Amino acid sequence: MMTLRKHWTGLTDDELLKTKVKHLDLDLTETFMQPLVSQLKQELKRRHILFSPQVWLGDEWCNPDGQPGVVVPFCLAHPRLIRLERKYVGFIEGTTPRSFMKMLRHETGHAIESAYKLDTHPLRELMFGNTRKPYPRSYIPNRRSRDFVRHLPDHYAQAHPDEDFAETFAVWLTPKKQWQKKYQKWPVMDKLLTMDMLMHELKHIEPVRRCTRQQFH
Repeated sequence: MMTLRKHWTGLTDDELLKTKVKHLDLDLTETFMQPLVSQLKQELKRRHILFSPQVWLGDEWCNPDGQPGVVVPFCLAHPRLIRLERKYVGFIEGTTPRSFMKMLRHETGHAIESAYKLDTHPLRELMFGNTRKPYPRSYIPNRRSRDFVRHLPDHYAQAHPDEDFAETFAVWLTPKKQWQKKYQKWPVMDKLLTMDMLMHELKHIEPVRRCTRQQFH
């Protein structure tokens, strides 16, 4: 049961929008997200990967540059905030356990790449492209392409080499995804097999980079 202090839940929308996040007393461990974060860590452990990402609340889904951790939107920490976000933004990613895990596995793909400095691995650039390629302001995906996995909406793996890596990792990590069967006749199978090889190399290996941030400020 959530034990967050709810003195602010009765505020009007205008009042709540003017309230600083640090005054909301949000705690990820007291939300529906905590069991899902634990599930992710168990998925990594079952793969014999010692990396266990730090997960904390922030403005939006992301993996901060240089930090092998995952930020999840603070508005997911309370139903009142979810409703507010939907009202003024129109949507929010990760409100259901299934969508949350899809996002969490994706961001963990970015985080594990940072934790083990996989961006310097020769197979990484060969299969997924140059991580230093500028991010486009927008992209038009080829919806028929079989050169990329299909995980997040809008064929997100096609947005950038970094997203291609993270999406491929998410598909590889998802239990019972059966990617070997689903993608067996697709060119993207080469990427999935490369990911499987890279993750095999990481078994029982401590991360070379640790997260230094764990809290939302």
